[in-house]
Amino acid sequence: KNIVDPEDPRCVQLTLTGQMIAVSPEEVEFAKQAMFSRHPGMRKWPRQYEWFFMKMRIEHVWLQKWYGGVSNISREEYFKAVPRKA
Repeated sequence: KNIVDPEDPRCVQLTLTGQMIAVSPEEVEFAKQAMFSRHPGMRKWPRQYEWFFMKMRIEHVWLQKWYGGVSNISREEYFKAVPRKA
């Protein structure tokens, strides 16, 4: 059996950089649904932590899919991608 470390360059790595901004009031309900559907335990986090929802305004997308450096992916190309069904 082959065991490959996730840090091995043969494992695809995606890096997103940009500015983190607060989610607008119109987007809060969507953000809650997205977060809590994947992390239901977070619903019970103490309110006094004063956490809030943020999103990234993506500026750069880098993809490393093998040895030899990264590929710059345009934001337009990144957002056009359609997830594959498992």
